[in-house]
Amino acid sequence: MNEEDEAARFEDTVRYNIRRYMRLTGKLQKDLARAMGVTRPAVTLMLNGGSEIRLKKMYLAARELGVTISDLTDDTYYRQDEDFLSRFEANNKKATGDTPMASGELLRLGLNQRPSD
Repeated sequence: MNEEDEAARFEDTVRYNIRRYMRLTGKLQKDLARAMGVTRPAVTLMLNGGSEIRLKKMYLAARELGVTISDLTDDTYYRQDEDFLSRFEANNKKATGDTPMASGELLRLGLNQRPSD
């Protein structure tokens, strides 16, 4: 991975963790916006990758969420979700050929039908 990719992954990790801690603490984008001194649309842009995350804003977000900068930069949960998604996609790709999932057979079954009907 080159330096540019590493930097992008670092920002993705911080964005992921901000969203994660928002869910865990019940904080809304408007709460972060107030704490960071920006508008709610500016927080949306930041969380969606439309703008860079400045260190000062990251610090203010961490403080509002009751976590540390280290919590926001820790990629543990980000990696776990990446691993899960990789396994999930691999399992879905295995559904090929004549399996009921691949052939659409499961989708044709009615609610009151059993596969033997």
